[in-house]
Amino acid sequence: MNNAVVDMYRQAKLRGPQTIVNINVHSHVGGVFPFYYRVTYVATGQIIEYFGANNGNYENKEIPTAEIENKSSDITYKVGDIYKVGIREIGVVADVSADGKHGKIIYYRYQDRKWSNQNGVTGANNSYDGAYNDKILSVLGTKDYPASALCGNGWYLPSAKEMALIFENLESINATLFQLGWYKIDASQKYWTSTETSAMEALAVVNKSFVITNKSERAYVIAMRTF
Repeated sequence: MNNAVVDMYRQAKLRGPQTIVNINVHSHVGGVFPFYYRVTYVATGQIIEYFGANNGNYENKEIPTAEIENKSSDITYKVGDIYKVGIREIGVVADVSADGKHGKIIYYRYQDRKWSNQNGVTGANNSYDGAYNDKILSVLGTKDYPASALCGNGWYLPSAKEMALIFENLESINATLFQLGWYKIDASQKYWTSTETSAMEALAVVNKSFVITNKSERAYVIAMRTF
């Protein structure tokens, strides 16, 4: 049965921000009762694509955390590599450990969001760990923090330090995004970090420089996760 699903993905030849949803597996039994001699499994599904800012139906990439955590530790990566789960391309490597086996990947969601719908100190002020900030905002309620909520499902809004790493490696990352047919990161646009600076403001990046920005302003979102 699992082979049927694998064969379906292989034949679909997915690329870029495409995936398969509504997967169903049907069995076909050959022979005459009670002497069944062959069971054939057929997998079917629908191919969808994640659209950009001009489409209101843009969806988050739904990759369960367990799928990434269960990847072989024998694989090594460098910045700019494509990161896959199975045959699915889910992100681009933005940072790696010394042995190349662990690091962080990004996926650029070409949509802008407010940092927050309300003023107030959240405590999401960690400059180094965006996942830490994400946990705080998740507890407070995702509906009030649209930029963080857009990432979702194990992805998070990068901290100031993590965003600096992205822009330090932007040439390599953009080359891979272009190769995949995904949106490239335009340094002249403004991008949110998850690092709060006050009740009304948080850090954003534009032209590779940090700017203190009112949380009610809209800026673009880059999603990150660890592997």
